[in-house]
Amino acid sequence: AGQKRPWASASMKKDGAFEQALSRFWFDTHLNDDRALALLTQVVGTDRLTFGTNFAGWDQPEGGHHGPVDPKYADNARRLMRQDKATRAKAHPGLGQA
Repeated sequence: AGQKRPWASASMKKDGAFEQALSRFWFDTHLNDDRALALLTQVVGTDRLTFGTNFAGWDQPEGGHHGPVDPKYADNARRLMRQDKATRAKAHPGLGQA
């Protein structure tokens, strides 16, 4: 499992390519298993984790309560949606300046 597959693209066979691609993904923390969240955090860190949505509700916990949500996930969601000041400033230099 830990080898480069022959069918992988040439760009993905380069050292560090998978890690680089993985760093572009965002992950939903709605996992319903603390061990899964711990593993996800260990592998990808917390910078690209956000509390997602559950449109259908089929895996909704009893009473609809998900427990405490880390405030960092809200900050991450703002970055993902480009609603934080730093991302907006980078995307729109000079916006809001006199």
